[in-house]
Amino acid sequence: MATALGSLAAAQSLSSITASPTSASTGQTVTVTVNLSDKCRNASCVIALSSSNAAIAPIAASVTISYDRKSASKTFVAGSAAAKTTITLSAVYNGVTKTTGSTFSVSPAVVVTPPPPVPAGTIVATYSHDGDSLRTQEGWQYATEYLSSAAADLYPNAIKAKYAACLAAHGGNGQLTAVGDVVRKSMVTVYPGISRYTVEQNFTCAAGYTGWLATSKQTSPASAWISIGATASFEICLVKPAPAGGVVAQLSAPNGFVSVPTSLTFAAGETCKSFTATAVKGQGNVERIYTILNGYRLSSNVGINF
Repeated sequence: MATALGSLAAAQSLSSITASPTSASTGQTVTVTVNLSDKCRNASCVIALSSSNAAIAPIAASVTISYDRKSASKTFVAGSAAAKTTITLSAVYNGVTKTTGSTFSVSPAVVVTPPPPVPAGTIVATYSHDGDSLRTQEGWQYATEYLSSAAADLYPNAIKAKYAACLAAHGGNGQLTAVGDVVRKSMVTVYPGISRYTVEQNFTCAAGYTGWLATSKQTSPASAWISIGATASFEICLVKPAPAGGVVAQLSAPNGFVSVPTSLTFAAGETCKSFTATAVKGQGNVERIYTILNGYRLSSNVGINF
């Protein structure tokens, strides 16, 4: 029996020690994992740990692998490094030593210099609408959405720059708020089917919620068309959870073909919220339902059956 137990103990050799991430930066949490070649057959297996630079990689003196387990982990926070420094982390068990070799390093923290603050003012953007140039009102609606939209791929560069500057001006806690409606400045027909609109939006920049609207979509029914008296469900999502105290988005259906709540409140920590729209008139027409938060607007469409 003693020989059998001795054989089991011998089988428990140290297999490896790894660090994740392998390239850490100052202040980052690093997870160190040790592995045995077989499950621990003792009440516990204590693995000795050491670091070639304890000031930058202050690993614990040991890590314990529980009975019937093959691995265990410890974490530490990378210390200050003046330059990229390769550090060897070592593990010792039953006379066997394993190291991370040259695969682990710590670099100085990356310092991002924010752009200079930009005061509240006006955003001017140009939008080209591919459609019937005679339907100027519809095209103008698209242009105003383009200026106000929170979708990153629809943002004019002017809004992106102003938003980044507003964040920087308030230590990463900035909020753009539109003042008044989007103002139509001009429309030029570039050639048949393409109209170019110049639009303008005044805004203010202040400390506040740093998120904005991300998506607006119909979740039911499967068809985008509903009958008079029927309802459709919509989901509105933010790009990040609402802050303490929550945020309120405004809802509107300007044609009046459907009835919707006037507002949608996101409680602290909520990212998505649902509401229903009830068809009341306008058979054969399409209603565009707008959601507006901090000056940014998204829309979803719902059709009214004959």
